[in-house]
Amino acid sequence: MGLQKMSLQHVHLSNVIETAEKVDSRRGKPTMLNIATGEMFRDGYLFYLSKNGVWLCTKVSAKYIKF
Repeated sequence: MGLQKMSLQHVHLSNVIETAEKVDSRRGKPTMLNIATGEMFRDGYLFYLSKNGVWLCTKVSAKYIKF
């Protein structure tokens, strides 16, 4: 399954842990996952950079979530 945007327009990603913690803590306890974004990009996924430095995409398939 992976990550889906649910009620948002995009899945939100960050390459800076502090930014991810700050954004995610608005909705409770932050959850951090390691995503293979380079592999996603090579496989044709599109990414958008928001004005506040957060990376956006439409979904993250489970195969790109690394533990």
